[in-house]
Amino acid sequence: ESRIDFAMRRAVSRRPNDKERHLLVDMLALNLAEYEQDQEAARQLIAVGQAVVANDLHAVELAAWTNVARALLAAHETMVRN
Repeated sequence: ESRIDFAMRRAVSRRPNDKERHLLVDMLALNLAEYEQDQEAARQLIAVGQAVVANDLHAVELAAWTNVARALLAAHETMVRN
């Protein structure tokens, strides 16, 4: 099971369809490329918050996955509505 499938299942309790998977894979690739070019931006992003980031984590990869997770959690499908 890919990380994308895992994240999607945790966020919305289902696997992504082909279109969703493609969009998320593209988002990840774009973020990886951007943060590879600006590693300081990656370090700044992962420094936000209270959790301590382990030194052995790759900042570029963590920042890119953070943005994928943010997109998933901001999706309309994850919102609880009354």
